[in-house]
Amino acid sequence: LVDDLVDGLGEQQVVALAQRVNAALDHAPTRPHPYTPHSGRLGRVAHHLWRVVDRFWDTAEGRVIPHKEKPPHPRRGSKMTRYVLGAPSFEGKTDTPDGDSTTV
Repeated sequence: LVDDLVDGLGEQQVVALAQRVNAALDHAPTRPHPYTPHSGRLGRVAHHLWRVVDRFWDTAEGRVIPHKEKPPHPRRGSKMTRYVLGAPSFEGKTDTPDGDSTTV
C-alpha cells in the first residue's frame, strides 16, 4: 500500500505527507481510546487529556516512545544559570549544567 502511494505521488508530496504524519504523531495519544469522543470540542479536549495521561504513563512505565528532541536553551551557559547552579567559570571556559565545557 505504501509503495503504491509513493509511486502515485511526487517526491515533494511524499515529503509533505511524511511531515504531516510525524506532526500528527507528536500530538496524538500513544494508546488507543476507542470509547472517548473523537470529534467536536469534546473530542479535542478528550484527545488532549488522553495525550497528557498517556505521556505520563509512558514515562512511568518506561515505554520508549520516540519524541522530537527539544532544541537546547539558548542561554544555557549564562551568568545567571552558572550562579544559580553553582557552576563556576575558569579562565575563558564555562562549565554547562550538563557537564560539557565550552570556550567563551
